[in-house]
Amino acid sequence: MRGHDAMNGKFSLAERVVLITGAGSGIGRATALAAAARGARPVLVGRREAPLRDTLAALSSVAEAAEPGGWVFACDITEAFQRRALIDAIARREGKLDVLVNNAGAFHDGPLADMTDRAIAEIFAVNLAAPAALIRDSLDLLGRATRPVIVNVGSVNGDLPDPGFSAYSAAKSGLRGLSDALRIELAPAGIHLCHVAPRATDTAPPATAPRGEEGMTDDATTRLDRPEIVAEMLWSAVERGARSACRGRAERCRILLRRLWPGLYDRLCIR
Repeated sequence: MRGHDAMNGKFSLAERVVLITGAGSGIGRATALAAAARGARPVLVGRREAPLRDTLAALSSVAEAAEPGGWVFACDITEAFQRRALIDAIARREGKLDVLVNNAGAFHDGPLADMTDRAIAEIFAVNLAAPAALIRDSLDLLGRATRPVIVNVGSVNGDLPDPGFSAYSAAKSGLRGLSDALRIELAPAGIHLCHVAPRATDTAPPATAPRGEEGMTDDATTRLDRPEIVAEMLWSAVERGARSACRGRAERCRILLRRLWPGLYDRLCIR
């Protein structure tokens, strides 16, 4: 049965059309593989076609079906005309969209004083503006599906804005705010929104930045997780209909500390 099982309420990915941005590596690739293992049809999106093809080739090794049915669309989601081409391609090939996973991200670290305008613009464009625009552009396709879901992949830095990660933390905090607002805004249309906040992962940097959020190792920030762990956290949250998911007990404790004693948290972070 597609959607939420009538007996236990569990969401099933079987035969679902799942759009995943940043699917060429890291969390995006792991998310696509985990989706295929659950019987979904992944639409793999990223700026470079070759890594997407590598992900597509890997789907057959884990897919529930003999033919996973995934396909590739290389584009830059920060460009309006390229997003439009993506949506048109999905409309032609699939006729609907069941799950949208906004995973693509860009990351630049270091003091804000040392950041260029281009770096700041890229951080906000990829991590916040593009997901918002892609959600807006996808609403018609999502409206054609049964119990559609949007997943925004944020970061623990959205709740733990550490020094040296100011612009990135601001963008991810904005994505969390966008998620919370849209969860309420889209509920009357039957669209569920889940915000996932992973820690840093131990993969190569994404193509969108010289050094990616996947692989950052700042001592004040987070421990490293494998992309596969994050992907399982993501789909587990979707399957149980969760509003959000955050990776790491220590990180959740830090979030609570910051909310209850913000002055103490600031003093602990100053160095």
